Amino acid sequence: MNDEKISPIFILVLLFFAVQIQAQNITATIEVYAPAQLIQNDFQFFSPTNLITPDDCWPPGFAYCLAENTNLTLAVFPIHQNGILRLRTSLAANDDMAANSFRFKLQFKSRGAGCEAGETWYDVGTPTSTAAWRGFDVPDLNDDVSLEGDPLLSGSDGIGYYNESGTSDWNTDPLYSGQIIEYDWSLQNNSADYGTTYCFRMVQVDADDQTIDLVGYARYIEIETPPQYLASSTQTVDFNTGDSFYLTNPDNTQFFIEAPIGYYTDSLDFKMYSFAKNDIITTIDEPTCCDTIGDYIYEIQSQKDNFFEQDFDQNLTLRFPYKDADVANYNESSLGVRRWDGAQWVTLSSTVDTANNVVTALTSAFSFFGIFGEQTVSPYCGDGSCNGSETCSSCSGDCGSCPPPPPSGGGGGGGGGITVQQTRVILRGKAYPKAKITILKDGQVEDIITADSQANFNVTFTQITPGIYTFGVWAEDGKGRRSITFSFTATVTKDMTTTIGSIFLPPTIELEKPGVKQGEILSILGQTAPESKVSLSIYSSEIIKKTTADGDGDWIFPLDTEILEDGSHTVRAKAETSGGLLSSFSKVLRFYVGEEILPGEIREVDMNTDNKVNLVDFSILLYNWGVPKNPAADLNSDGKVNLTDFSIMLYYWTG
Repeated sequence: MNDEKISPIFILVLLFFAVQIQAQNITATIEVYAPAQLIQNDFQFFSPTNLITPDDCWPPGFAYCLAENTNLTLAVFPIHQNGILRLRTSLAANDDMAANSFRFKLQFKSRGAGCEAGETWYDVGTPTSTAAWRGFDVPDLNDDVSLEGDPLLSGSDGIGYYNESGTSDWNTDPLYSGQIIEYDWSLQNNSADYGTTYCFRMVQVDADDQTIDLVGYARYIEIETPPQYLASSTQTVDFNTGDSFYLTNPDNTQFFIEAPIGYYTDSLDFKMYSFAKNDIITTIDEPTCCDTIGDYIYEIQSQKDNFFEQDFDQNLTLRFPYKDADVANYNESSLGVRRWDGAQWVTLSSTVDTANNVVTALTSAFSFFGIFGEQTVSPYCGDGSCNGSETCSSCSGDCGSCPPPPPSGGGGGGGGGITVQQTRVILRGKAYPKAKITILKDGQVEDIITADSQANFNVTFTQITPGIYTFGVWAEDGKGRRSITFSFTATVTKDMTTTIGSIFLPPTIELEKPGVKQGEILSILGQTAPESKVSLSIYSSEIIKKTTADGDGDWIFPLDTEILEDGSHTVRAKAETSGGLLSSFSKVLRFYVGEEILPGEIREVDMNTDNKVNLVDFSILLYNWGVPKNPAADLNSDGKVNLTDFSIMLYYWTG
């Protein structure tokens, strides 16, 4: 090498290129870690499911649906520890992005000072992690698979991935400015704190597994956990046998549930909770009519393999305890059970046992429940109690008829009026306008009355001795259609008034014709209380359709059978009044869709829809013997499968 000195100009040139190279390296580093031009946009909660596209919005099994971009609060079926849900989110693109350029994960934090506050965010964990919120492994779904079908959120025009393990896969398709893409998350409350609101957000994950905030958040997602419960209990109930089980409160009172045989098509896990009433009522306002009675509000859930199940085939019986001190300033005969449906407290058919301090109610769906009652007011004639200054002569309706005067005879001093306590039963409820209503007591006809023009009925029995009775009520509407029998058991106590209120008979139902070709319209119609909402459940796979009764209680639904496969199907209906009173299901009707339409009578008996009535159908009938697991096996719709149904089957036997 020459000993010549290096030119200063040459050194300057080298330094210039070195600076340019370093600048390029710095620029490249910034590009690698720059956030994708995406904004967290919309979201909606869905019930957990093993389908890639959730089909039941939150809360699970309710007619009420939590709207898009609405946070999950205590009022809408809160998620307890170990509970799961599906979360659909969307991202809006501010710029074009190439394929394989972005992926995401979900993060959470306690709301604290606000979702926007600069507090620590935590990654939603994998299904086996110990994170407070983590993904949930749905056995029938593969992680990181592409979503299917149309987007679920308004404004979205693209779909990304379903995720349950934490981080999504890289995008396989480019995303263009203005597009909105959806992602779906299976989420479990593993150990989140009680009574806490959590914020959730999506973040970008780079090639080095570092998380980067999105460029913006149009809104955050919030989930409120329920308050700490006072007591809880879990029970698995075999649907073949049914069972009765209970929860013990801190004061040793017990809340009972009775699930009858065939209450559902499968065995379920029941979870019961009792809460301090003020922990619930401060968020979910009491109804304006009345106050919460006692110290507790109850919540009930039913699950199968961690998925929520609702809408039972038969009513479940609930028995709520109360103490004398709870009703010291309340009219005990006004007590009744109400269920929170996500928007209002719905009145259930209830029976008050004042001797044992128990209110019994029937329900076919779960949520929050409580006893509610009216405060005591000045006694008045007709309030159902012989009290205050009332006597048999001033108010025979409350105090009973006065005994005949003694035979005239010798002198004697005068006396005051005689107050006579009376043993009686009052039944109140709704059926159909001007319906003929038959009241049964222990299977025998006790009375036949007529409902008023608004479908209300009210009957009082005074000639009754104390004891335990099974009452039944059924009605015939103006078109001659009969309801099924609504049955319940009540304890009648000596010198007390037993009131069974809020009875709502199931709708009547009929089909315009027994069968149609696929694509034709089948009219389903009946009667219920005026302006009630009617919900139709159509099977093979369940399809829910809704309609509303007119001012006369008549309802009709034109079913487009294009959505049904060829073969035999069933339908049943239930109703909800404008005041929130719920009925149980009507009888089940069978109809046929297809080219070959069997006579209606044979089709009712053809259990496996092979166009014959033979030993196969008989074996299905035997499987449902007693309380039917499949309501269609109850051929005469009397609530049981027995020799009567067998006789009907024999009449249509084809061999």
